[in-house]
Amino acid sequence: MSEPKKFKFVEFIVNKPLMAIACAVAILLVLAPGVKGLVPNFTHTAFFTDDDPMVLQFNDFEKQFSNDDNLLIAVKSPSGIFDEDSALLLQEITKEMWLVPDIIRVDSLSNFNWVHDVDDVMVVEALIPKKVSMEEAKAVETLALKEGLLEAAVINGPLTQEMIAALREAESGLIAEGKVDVSTIPEVAMFPDVLKQRKKVALSHRVLPEYLVSKDATTALIYARVRPGFDNPPDAPLITNAAKKVLEKLKRTDHEFYMTGGTAINTAFKESAESDMSRIMPILLGITILLLFLRFRSVAGVILPLLVVIWGTIGAFGFGGWIDIEVSTITITLPQIMIAVGVADAIHILTSYFLARRRGEDRKEATRYTLSKNLKPTILTTISTALGFAAFVTASLKPIIGLGIIAAAGTLVAWLATYLLVGGLLVLLPWKVKKVDTVEGGVASERSKRWAKVLDKHRLKIVVVGFALAGVSIFLSLKNTVNSDPYKYFAEGYPLRDAQDIILKDMGGALTYEVVVDSGKKDGIKDPDFLKRVEQLEKQALDLKLVGKSVSIVEIVKQVHETFYGNNPEYYRIPDTTPQVAQLIQQYSGGLPQGMGLDDSIDYDYQRLRIRFISKTTASSEWLDNARLLERKATALGLNAIVTGKSRLYQGMNDHVVESFIRSLLTAVVLISLLLLCVFRSLRVGLIAIIPNVIPLMVGGLTLWIIGKPIDIGTVLVASVCIGIAVDDTIHILSSYDYWRNQGDASQVAIGKVFSGTGPALVVTTAILVAAFGMYAFGTFVPNVYFGILTATVLIAALITDMVFLPALLMLLEGDEKES
Repeated sequence: MSEPKKFKFVEFIVNKPLMAIACAVAILLVLAPGVKGLVPNFTHTAFFTDDDPMVLQFNDFEKQFSNDDNLLIAVKSPSGIFDEDSALLLQEITKEMWLVPDIIRVDSLSNFNWVHDVDDVMVVEALIPKKVSMEEAKAVETLALKEGLLEAAVINGPLTQEMIAALREAESGLIAEGKVDVSTIPEVAMFPDVLKQRKKVALSHRVLPEYLVSKDATTALIYARVRPGFDNPPDAPLITNAAKKVLEKLKRTDHEFYMTGGTAINTAFKESAESDMSRIMPILLGITILLLFLRFRSVAGVILPLLVVIWGTIGAFGFGGWIDIEVSTITITLPQIMIAVGVADAIHILTSYFLARRRGEDRKEATRYTLSKNLKPTILTTISTALGFAAFVTASLKPIIGLGIIAAAGTLVAWLATYLLVGGLLVLLPWKVKKVDTVEGGVASERSKRWAKVLDKHRLKIVVVGFALAGVSIFLSLKNTVNSDPYKYFAEGYPLRDAQDIILKDMGGALTYEVVVDSGKKDGIKDPDFLKRVEQLEKQALDLKLVGKSVSIVEIVKQVHETFYGNNPEYYRIPDTTPQVAQLIQQYSGGLPQGMGLDDSIDYDYQRLRIRFISKTTASSEWLDNARLLERKATALGLNAIVTGKSRLYQGMNDHVVESFIRSLLTAVVLISLLLLCVFRSLRVGLIAIIPNVIPLMVGGLTLWIIGKPIDIGTVLVASVCIGIAVDDTIHILSSYDYWRNQGDASQVAIGKVFSGTGPALVVTTAILVAAFGMYAFGTFVPNVYFGILTATVLIAALITDMVFLPALLMLLEGDEKES
């Protein structure tokens, strides 16, 4: 058998191994400091570019109405929210949440601005009043005794059992004298009875049910509003953890606490990523070590590939730090990718090295043979993999772009480490390898020859079945829909998912459409005609069941108008004149406590107002359809309205997902195809190389259709990642096949030798790849779970295609050649 061609780069490594290792170390030393520059970002800004139209709309919304981001706390009590214990608990949580860092407003039943009429006077007070202390009771008692009227005691607030008893005793003389009517003393003034009355108010209220309290009065929501981010986003983990401490401190009796909202979700992104990494990585490393040891039966066979992984991972993250790539739930998947990429080339190098040593060659000659033989295929696989990742730069989502850049950089660093570091160590380290007969000398194993013969015999059937499967897969893949559900981003049993499920069940949802309506002029929202059209928009949204609840200044104006006229239902409407509207808004605002004003509902010059629609829909495709319909309904009513907010950003990622999928996949296919055409200098061979890598992607699409999983940000990564990694097997097979054909072997014989020499390395590499990505199935972040499962499925399909379909196709195209 002829020896591979000698290359200067290989000779440098073989003859100056210490210098080669020093170069590998120098590369790492240059890139590693960049790791310190990595900035974790698990907010919405991690996903979108600064000039994205949705982001610009949202920034304008924040400047006008503050942040729509909340830490949403659900308090569930089977015994009811309106018993004394629960009511006081709501008050305590509301009070404590005002003290949490970056919280600028807290809305709950305890401080909801209840507008009602008392003796022809409009009163705005907290729905759940403060429980009067004994000190306050004594003051009330003194007043009651002085005035001779017990009613004075209930004006200041509800009375406790102890207060009632004290008043009964103190006023007994007044009762005897006939100065106080005994009917004014009863338990009606007691706190529990006040709560019963307030419960009726809440459940009959036009806004509160399924907004701040469930219809069965067992669940209450507390909205803790987070300050706007602008240039300095709030620290979501700090806020969430502080809130957890508040709830832990206040928890008692039968109450259950659940937290969700944008702040909790951002925190969960970070925590689930870290949790998945801490649980998955040790298992993955254990599996990788086991497979490597079983393949090479050598400690060196385990350590050297892991060194490549370390070099590639640190190099990739370091490069990312130097160019300001942010770490997110997507980019944090890099270590698994680098295990897959780094181990692949190292396995091929070590496989050839040990075969050469067993053939009797010394360390230096075995290394020269190994590095020379694998130089072309490993360069090709490295470039193809890097191109697959680099194609992500055409995407429109920042984390996908970032992952593509650092993964491409890590792939190149891993290859340099494979040659410079591993190659140098192969020359220097005194490993003893026993000489044995080997198949690399030109004789395929009997098992490989039998398999090649079977494939040759059934080559036409295999090719036809392969193309038929691809056709069916394409047809069914096109039936897949693009959709995602933020409420289901986390696995069942994860605290955030449990919270979201409870809120969906009890409250009908908490996801919002933030609609900004612009009147077009200063003080425009005081125009009755404008408000009536806004009212009509809200009514249409509710009638069409696009939403479950609407909250806006319109409801407040109507309530105040009704109250102003002695709670007469005929006046529950928008007044007829602008001065009347202005008067009602001013009257309402004048009685509000600090921090509970209307600045989150109307802008400072009364030109724009905000409607918060509570959505019963969580799936992004339906949510976006409803958002667009809301905007169309507004336009039809002559209103200038847009749907914005954090929900619009996250749900709107669907459009970016489709765009990213098409761009990155087409870019990867075109770049890799051009690479293969240039290398093999044949249109025919280039097409042959692409076909077996497209089929597995179609199988992945078929799998999506079978399991009923829509395309989302997790599944969209699969195709682009796999097209870069899976093509590696094809390149190794074609390179090895081309080598043996050039030695004069017939196609069936060449295929047999490919299976003997290259096949085992491909099987082990695929096993590690499948383990690396398949471990995501045990994660908590659902998009990553499906990303891992589908990637593993596609890579298995790629191995089967390369070991069955591709050889059959090669032998079919070569014709009926006889063994030479």
